[in-house]
Amino acid sequence: MNPWRALAVLCVTNFLILVDTTIVNTAAPSIMTSLGAGVGQIVWILNGYLLAFASLLIVFGRVGDLLGPRNVFAAGLAVFTGASLLCALSAGPGLLIAARVVQGVGAAALVPQALALISAIFPADRRGLALGIFTAVAGVASVGGPTFGGLLVTRYGWQSVFLINLPVGLAALPLALRLIPDLRPPRPQRVTAVPGLFRHRDFTLAVAITAITSFSLYGLLLVYVIDTQTVLGMTPLMSGVTALPMTLALTALAPLSGKLADRVGGRIPLAAGLTLYALGVLALAVQSTYPIPLAVIGTGMGLAFAPATIEGLRAIPPHLAGVASGTLNTARQLGGALGAFTIGALDAAKPALGLVAALIGAGVVLALFMSAREAAPPPGPRTPRTPAAPPPTGAAAP
Repeated sequence: MNPWRALAVLCVTNFLILVDTTIVNTAAPSIMTSLGAGVGQIVWILNGYLLAFASLLIVFGRVGDLLGPRNVFAAGLAVFTGASLLCALSAGPGLLIAARVVQGVGAAALVPQALALISAIFPADRRGLALGIFTAVAGVASVGGPTFGGLLVTRYGWQSVFLINLPVGLAALPLALRLIPDLRPPRPQRVTAVPGLFRHRDFTLAVAITAITSFSLYGLLLVYVIDTQTVLGMTPLMSGVTALPMTLALTALAPLSGKLADRVGGRIPLAAGLTLYALGVLALAVQSTYPIPLAVIGTGMGLAFAPATIEGLRAIPPHLAGVASGTLNTARQLGGALGAFTIGALDAAKPALGLVAALIGAGVVLALFMSAREAAPPPGPRTPRTPAAPPPTGAAAP
């Protein structure tokens, strides 16, 4: 079994899931015109997916621990792909809302299994690199959703933001069953309540830091989109292009930070990354240019995101990896929703980024309270045992 091939399947499917949290926003005006949807219905089309997704992550994480993560992953992918087709074929807003909810259920079944599988199939000395690659893909999906959506809607109509999932999902499903190992537990596991996970200090800190970084990211993106498109008059595509320094820095550094966490532990790169993240957001709040602050923000996110996950899951027993992953992802979704709501309530103005920077600074403090331990070094080649020298001629045998 080649774990890197399995990782490729996990990355591609996770990309689809996370893109769908934001890509539909760009299609909202076209959906309103085509289906005659009102503002209230559009809100449900956007949030029905997110509500089903966020509310079921922990449940399906535990189901994966009990039934095997590959099986639940494949079932979730099948549901998500089928629901994407229903979304594209919807003839009215009510049907589209229902299909989006089903889409969210499939996503909730799929996502927690990915981190659990990565933790299980990669040895400790390569796990950080794998999680770094996974994080880089997730970051591009989260930041690039509106840009991808703008390209698709402009060229092919609003249905294309759902139809794009079909070929990828149909190709990934048989590959998942072939390339991802079936890791069913050997015997029924005792059900552990989620609060029991918080007995592990590093996991608790990782959940808090994940919520903080997600709050900050979604709040930052809301300010960025409104400022670039409403104040500066950019098109959605140009707004996405302007954000490329952040996306490229995140993509380049996330795998490296994961590899660094394998060697020296995750606490230092996590604290350093959050510090750069806070400084970049603060710079963005007090000046009108974007490229350099966005590059600093992307560098900070690239350094911080993978180590937060690595340190959180390191403390959790393998048979609870699914529910732990679901808890981390729930913190990410709830933090993002709260960030968008809070910054939106502050009129999404650039001075609100001062609050975001202060919150990330609190994350730096939390990171420093994580265990100061180094990752186990990779096992070296076993030295063959030297046979004992034969006794000298004439010596008595023992």
